[in-house]
Amino acid sequence: MDEKKLDNIVYLDYESEDFFDTETLDVELKDADFALEFTKGLISTEDDYDMPTFTARAILIGSFWAIFLGFTNTVASFRANPFAIPSTIANMVAYPIGLFLARTVPDITIAGIQFNPGPFNVKELSAAASPPYGVDNVVAQKLFFNDQKVTVFSSLIWILVTQMLGYGLAGLLRRFLVKPTAMLWPGVLGSIGFFNSFHNQKGLDSPDSKYYHSMSRFSAFWLSFAFMFIYEWIPGYFAKSLASVSLLCFITTNRNVRFLGSAWFEQGPGILSFSFDWTFINGVYSPMYVLWNSIFGNVLGMWIIGPLAYYFGAFGTPVLQPTLNYGGESITSKNWKNASVATDPLPRYATNSLFDVHGYEVHISQGDGYPNLLDLNNNLNLQAFQQAGSRLYLSPAFAISYLSSFMTFGAMFSQVGLWYGKDIIRQFKEALRQTESELDSNDPHYKIMKKYSDISEPTYLIFFSFFVALSVLFCQFSSFFMPWWATLVTILIGVVCAIPVGVTTGITGISPGLNIITEMIGGLMFPGQTVVVMCFKSLGTNIMIQAVSLLGDLKLGHYMHIDPKAMVASQLIGTIIGVLINTFGSFWAMNTLVNITDPNSQYGAQTYLTFANAGGLWGALGPVRSFGPSSPYFSLNFGYLIGFLLPFIPWTLNKVYPNPRWIKINMFIIVTSMSPGVSTVNSGYINIILWSIFVQYYLYNYHRDFWDKYVYSIQSAFDAAAPLVSFLIVLMTTYAFNANQNQVGPFSPSGPYDYYCYGTTYDGKPSSF
Repeated sequence: MDEKKLDNIVYLDYESEDFFDTETLDVELKDADFALEFTKGLISTEDDYDMPTFTARAILIGSFWAIFLGFTNTVASFRANPFAIPSTIANMVAYPIGLFLARTVPDITIAGIQFNPGPFNVKELSAAASPPYGVDNVVAQKLFFNDQKVTVFSSLIWILVTQMLGYGLAGLLRRFLVKPTAMLWPGVLGSIGFFNSFHNQKGLDSPDSKYYHSMSRFSAFWLSFAFMFIYEWIPGYFAKSLASVSLLCFITTNRNVRFLGSAWFEQGPGILSFSFDWTFINGVYSPMYVLWNSIFGNVLGMWIIGPLAYYFGAFGTPVLQPTLNYGGESITSKNWKNASVATDPLPRYATNSLFDVHGYEVHISQGDGYPNLLDLNNNLNLQAFQQAGSRLYLSPAFAISYLSSFMTFGAMFSQVGLWYGKDIIRQFKEALRQTESELDSNDPHYKIMKKYSDISEPTYLIFFSFFVALSVLFCQFSSFFMPWWATLVTILIGVVCAIPVGVTTGITGISPGLNIITEMIGGLMFPGQTVVVMCFKSLGTNIMIQAVSLLGDLKLGHYMHIDPKAMVASQLIGTIIGVLINTFGSFWAMNTLVNITDPNSQYGAQTYLTFANAGGLWGALGPVRSFGPSSPYFSLNFGYLIGFLLPFIPWTLNKVYPNPRWIKINMFIIVTSMSPGVSTVNSGYINIILWSIFVQYYLYNYHRDFWDKYVYSIQSAFDAAAPLVSFLIVLMTTYAFNANQNQVGPFSPSGPYDYYCYGTTYDGKPSSF
């Protein structure tokens, strides 16, 4: 590699011919240059090595939030409309607590622990907990499949091994996915912006910036927080209809057009709909860092492919009976395309449920017969399956979601292999020789982190091997049963996919899941066995989820110059606390909340019902019945091949017509973004397009000083205030999960968000328009 390029990496113009090699495009160099340029005003290149990190107060604050958020978010996940308190809230409240402890706790040392090492600082990051993926398996197996062998103790061990395997794998991969400069990890930038707002970070602001003496990041954060806290009550409580505004529904009363414009729960794709609610906007993507490949994929899948599949009855899907009815006659009695807007609800478009040949919902659950498709042993009830027509149907959006997942898995390997294969091989050789990367050794953050001692790779390998052995023994002899060889297979899937998943997450901020491929492989190995397939899926998928989670935290520590040992220790403590609290919280919810499996109740446990349905689709029915040659969805299997081949298009064009812009066409991101939303409000994409143009193009290119100093402070403030308002509204309107959810404010409709699409009045009653 050219030494001149290395010395001047921050100032390279990767659009120029001087940067671009017409023979081979050094993608890692290009990504590294972009990462340093993008973060130069966000991440300090100075470090105070003596600043205390793993302190008693940091452990105390982090443990408190791990307990509080672990229990609250676990219980809240059982709601029909689940919510979660974000870690931003925890970190915001942790700041004044840390200042208070720094001022009041005496400076004493007990058993070598210094209780007040000085001022509360930016390196004492607070840990927060969210329900681990293994909880889904516990709840589905016990609640929906009535497996009484699932106990608190067995669930604790199950969730623990699924978490720890991912941590061991992450440690082995940090050389490839954390230390390289090119691994930007956009997902951690918001957290860095938050910490920069609350702590005075040296080396961030240039004296030449016109905002050098202007408002501080701290003031900008609180001003933005106050604005969003006041504003969010309008679309969140007083006028919920502003959460989804469908332009097409204002233009015409035509039923077909209104279907296209509707973005509400299960009813439409939301073409040209927009939102005034920040939780809906930010729930799509962070407007401060969104890829145009993602937007293109969304438009392609949600606004084009999904509606076409719905309108033309692709896959032979029958008319799916709606869950809502405003007093009109059944839609099966007439052609729905010509039905009355005022009296007939639309058939279901986006839902994770399964349907029989008549369009009525069936259940992958135990029962004495139809519409429950499982017998008392959780295997397929053939008689009930025959009564359903010997085949089950997906909603159109759900089918396209599977197509997107199949294509994503294929594209993931070819995208990474074609563009980054040489760099990965080089890094492997450097790892074997124990040598430094020539490129990364010039990274200022890499140079700083070399001062800190790190956990050795053999230590991570021993840790990983121990939990591999524990998981094999546990799965062989527990209620979460899998043969020992199947446990090793699903762990191997996680290991094989670790590099491509980590590379795509580190560069783009979008992390593909392994749930589909693990379900498919598990279903082929154990046809008809629902519980085994769910366990196979949970273990393989959660390995990757936890590995990516720790890798992201290690990158956060890399950027904030925190001792890697302290980062790992704090995460392990938080994980162990989370395992305990999440497990006990889920069992408390299952034993305490009433009507918890009723999809029409306040609880509904929709998240876990979706997990159980997927287990039945791939387990009880199996891949052959669901996606085999006799299935209407057999053609979706070509998605694996199509997804694998698509990245070859820009790669080949780059070989024929060399240009650095070809790498910007990321087929993996496009296909993974094609999945239409299911059971959500699909508004906010117009907002994302407008926001990204304003923030990423206009501010970044023409007001870079403002962008460097304030953009991520504003984002973190908005991301903290909006969910806090949502949480307060939930508390006000549900009274501890008991009140009528529809009573949501003096001016809010109790009908759908975009009520004007359905011929209803503001309160959801039939209307003539």
